[in-house]
Amino acid sequence: MKNLRLFLNLILILGIVFLLFGCSNVSNPIDADSQPTIPDISNDADYGNHHAMGIYKAIIDTENETFKFEPVNRELCDGLHLWLSQYFSNLIVIEGYSFTPTFWADIKLQHPLPGSGLIAYDARLIAELQATPGVNLAYYPNMDIFTNNKVVTNPDGYTKLKDTGIYNGNTNPFLAYFKDEPYRQWASTGVTSDTRRWEMDLSGFGGTFEYFFIVEVSTNFPNPPTPITDNCPESINIRCEQEGILIDNTRLDVILHDWQGEDTIGSTKVEAPGVFAGTVGFSWDGLGPGTYDSRLHCEIFNELHPPAGTYNMMISTHNFTWDLYMYQEFKLSVGESPSPEIIETLDLDGSAHSVFISGDYAYVCDGDLRIIDIADPYDISLVKTVTTPGQSREVHVQGDYAYVAEYPMDGDNALHIIDINPPLSAYIVNTMSIMASDVFVSGDYAYVGDWGTKLDVIDINPPESMHIVGDVEDIIEIENVFKTGSYAYVTDTIPQFHIISVSSPTGPYISKTIDITGIGKSIQVANNYAYVADSAGLQIIDVYPTYSASVIKTINFAEYPARATGVALYDGYALVSDGRIGLHIIDVDPIPSAFIDDTVITPGWAYDVAQSGGFAYVADGNNGLVVISLW
Repeated sequence: MKNLRLFLNLILILGIVFLLFGCSNVSNPIDADSQPTIPDISNDADYGNHHAMGIYKAIIDTENETFKFEPVNRELCDGLHLWLSQYFSNLIVIEGYSFTPTFWADIKLQHPLPGSGLIAYDARLIAELQATPGVNLAYYPNMDIFTNNKVVTNPDGYTKLKDTGIYNGNTNPFLAYFKDEPYRQWASTGVTSDTRRWEMDLSGFGGTFEYFFIVEVSTNFPNPPTPITDNCPESINIRCEQEGILIDNTRLDVILHDWQGEDTIGSTKVEAPGVFAGTVGFSWDGLGPGTYDSRLHCEIFNELHPPAGTYNMMISTHNFTWDLYMYQEFKLSVGESPSPEIIETLDLDGSAHSVFISGDYAYVCDGDLRIIDIADPYDISLVKTVTTPGQSREVHVQGDYAYVAEYPMDGDNALHIIDINPPLSAYIVNTMSIMASDVFVSGDYAYVGDWGTKLDVIDINPPESMHIVGDVEDIIEIENVFKTGSYAYVTDTIPQFHIISVSSPTGPYISKTIDITGIGKSIQVANNYAYVADSAGLQIIDVYPTYSASVIKTINFAEYPARATGVALYDGYALVSDGRIGLHIIDVDPIPSAFIDDTVITPGWAYDVAQSGGFAYVADGNNGLVVISLW
């Protein structure tokens, strides 16, 4: 009996050991003895020259602080790749994770095919994130469709190819495993697993965050006699050349190589978030220089004016036959932007007081109306002078007509409508006798500051029969008028800033009046903010909502009182003409920290400024029209 008991105990111990080792082996995909039956891919060119792939859904519950994987049966992989996830549920294993201080997980990637005669290399785990999710939309902050690596905090880069068909058009931050292996080969060295830490910034997310993990293993058959030093050929390869150091603009030339044929290449775009906003599309130039090559180009602009240096740039392209997306990173060289400087001056007979830009022409009032060709800012020329009876001081252009306010002095006070099409034969179409101090035109109406204490709304359609249809009284000596949307914005000599509802041209009324520091000589309104040049400098007024309009920022000029009389807006900057000084270039993005970025001294008296295409045009009194290159 004693011997029987010992025998049974021995059998029990052996059984437990067998179960422990047996279960461990069965659950481990890297054990050749426990491999399921898989296709023979050792001589299959379709698989052998492409990839082995497994797809898993990753689910992070930020509220319950859990993290798990679920294998995905993705039939699209079958036929294009060896579909690993239909054979193995644990190619990737979570070895540990935490939500403090930010989410991290140690993820082990295991070799699935040690018994296949496969030399695998460039094994990597790709995170495929959703840029515009259709589910849990409220939980996802906006992510750029071309650079959504903002969540993964330690990516190696981008995959060159994404053809899983789960999310179309998204980039893929990834971590490459087995980097320390010689030539990044896998099975040939006997190393069958590797663990990497995955770090993600999930701040701003709530609820469940879902995305996909893709196990991608590049392969090669038959095993080569020499070590593999690079990935197998991708379906598309990008070569990019920068024409020159980017200062203002530069050309990018790209050659796309697609071994499936050049006819399959679709949209190609570039982005460099530190240099310009959004994306820029490429234009197709033709085939070549090699087989299956296509040449493309685009022009990019230094919109954000960052400091000189090297910036990340990414080019993406699409193979529409297979619905593949490919991304490749490049470096963009940005040079130092030149300082603003005067590049041209045109002397006029009178004293240039106001300027308006429309197309290739500048319209300047200097007592008469001067029409100036500015198609080449470095070589401007006078095209036409339209003589007016009195002293023309303010001008606004819309379509084929210029509207000129004749300053109220010497009895010659009027609003002139001048036909400027073509500019060479411009002539006065109609004149209204009115004490006009300023004019702004929008649609079928002109909004005219009447020096006699009111704002007039004038129907100008047709110009030959213009007539007043409405007015607002009790505004003392209007200095400037600007109209956008349903409101006209007016300054006077009190000094005050008025917001006038003009939704009904026949019944305009004052919606809001606020006190400002000085006499507002010029107004520009954009994105719910009014920029007013006055004797304090530049005042920025939040005009939305109207009932709570208020000054939120004042940029004081060095001299006080200032002689700020003109303002124009350009690409995050306010350009302010300042009498005896010249032109101030003020960075107003963001508004709370607005500051004078640069100043260009002009020889005359800077009365007004307009801008077009990176150039400022200053009405510089007796010095005429001055052209300043901004960048």
